[in-house]
Amino acid sequence: MGRPVGCVWHFLACYRW
Repeated sequence: MGRPVGCVWHFLACYRW
């Protein structure tokens, strides 16, 4: 899935922007 620029872990979910 392309390249994740950023990733922040919240609980058990990783949000990418």
